[in-house]
Amino acid sequence: MGAVLVAPLICAVQAAPAYAAGPGGAFGAYGTMLPAAAKYLGLTQQTLEQDMRSGKTLQQLATGEKKSVQGLESALTAAIKAAIQKELKAGQITSAQASAEGKQAAAEAKSFVTGKGFGGHPSGSGYSG
Repeated sequence: MGAVLVAPLICAVQAAPAYAAGPGGAFGAYGTMLPAAAKYLGLTQQTLEQDMRSGKTLQQLATGEKKSVQGLESALTAAIKAAIQKELKAGQITSAQASAEGKQAAAEAKSFVTGKGFGGHPSGSGYSG
């Protein structure tokens, strides 16, 4: 892992939601939402990460790509819920945990889209690190 990624990953570890604790560790939620956002926006994941590191929020990127912010939030919510179900089926979380985490999915997606990431970013960029 390159030194450039250490700070973003530490930030994600500290504030990632509980459903991120599967085989992907504390990066599971970020790893779930980022590819879903890239797909919805029609961008490569690398381009999306670069744009977020430069200070753009997903909301700004959606607007710039002429995509619905609500549609992006829905795509991310669906990706989170699918990841939760995958963890439930694998026995990594209980049904009670899956239910509680599923109820938080839309709020987590909205937070990520509006630039708050997992607990925020000092620059307000929406990038979780």
